[in-house]
Amino acid sequence: MSMNLECVRDLLVTMDKEDMGDKWIFTKDSPLLEKYSAKEVIYNTKLCNQVGYINGFKSYFGSCMEVFGLTERGRAFLEKLKDDAHLNRLSELDQKLTPSG
Repeated sequence: MSMNLECVRDLLVTMDKEDMGDKWIFTKDSPLLEKYSAKEVIYNTKLCNQVGYINGFKSYFGSCMEVFGLTERGRAFLEKLKDDAHLNRLSELDQKLTPSG
């Protein structure tokens, strides 16, 4: 599995627009799971955690997770991802750098 920048953007947008304090809960009823698989959302959340866009997360049973806090770095990245032209440039670069297999 590889990073899906659109999934990352949708995850960060959801966290940014939902006013739930410092914790977001995503369940099988989450709108994200209408567009992406639970595995893909969890994988991309893990990547966001590794690069410092969120303050952490816990995954339960593969279809429910808690995400703790969008960081300032995550907010700054989100602002870039909101620009479709920037998202497209990042996606093109990712495709060039990701080995096909």
